Amino acid sequence: MPLAWEYILLLLVLGSVAGFLAGLLGIGGGMILVPPLYYIFQQLGLTEHAMQLAIGTSLATIVFTGLSSGRAHYLAQRVDMQLWCQFIPGLLIGSACGAWMVDRIHTDALLHVFAVLLLVSGAYLGLRSPAVAPVAPTVPPWHLRQHTFLAGFVSVIMGIGGGIPNTMLMIRYGQPLRTAIGTSAALTSILAGNSVLLLVAFGWHSQVDQPYILGYVHVPVALCVVTTSMMAAPIGAFCSQRLPVLWLQRLFGLLLMLLAVKMLIKQYL
Repeated sequence: MPLAWEYILLLLVLGSVAGFLAGLLGIGGGMILVPPLYYIFQQLGLTEHAMQLAIGTSLATIVFTGLSSGRAHYLAQRVDMQLWCQFIPGLLIGSACGAWMVDRIHTDALLHVFAVLLLVSGAYLGLRSPAVAPVAPTVPPWHLRQHTFLAGFVSVIMGIGGGIPNTMLMIRYGQPLRTAIGTSAALTSILAGNSVLLLVAFGWHSQVDQPYILGYVHVPVALCVVTTSMMAAPIGAFCSQRLPVLWLQRLFGLLLMLLAVKMLIKQYL
């Protein structure tokens, strides 16, 4: 069934917002995309796997948005390549386990897990104190692997590129906020790409009888979002040097908390 024009316009707008936030805050935009995608897929009659499709499609868009955002931050010299390399192994293994879990959980249970994690992420962004960059601590390799594994796992469950958990970890490890944002942005496409390949493979058994769907990825929806998100991501990265990022993160966090509460209320009413 072809997408109606109102859906296409909505997806183009969502792509612009998600792309801008990806560049500005170093996130993949998934937290903005997953809730509306979930409701769109319900309207399209894909209720049984609506949450899996929302997560898979969101991650597919993040592959491209993350490349655009990460490149912009790299050119602005806000990516710590040593830290980037240290994060990769744990994120890949964690995201693989997360993709397996997304395939196994019923869509209603997955919605509840997503909403709770969204609430926690929003609380972190909205309520945390201003970060004063500490002296970088010596982090044991096993400690880093545990944290990055968990970050990768949680990110896939939420349909995000790992922006928030990765930024949290990097700040904790002594990175300045803007470097943490830039390095996190450069990691999102790697995490999302690994997850999408697995969700396409795991989703073949889902029996979603619709054209243009690969596993848990709705290709036309992803293309609509990517069309504008890739153009908006560099603009967000440019603005991250000129706008009060910490206060924008707080506002974004409060909005996420409201969105999470709304999703939970709507599920029960």
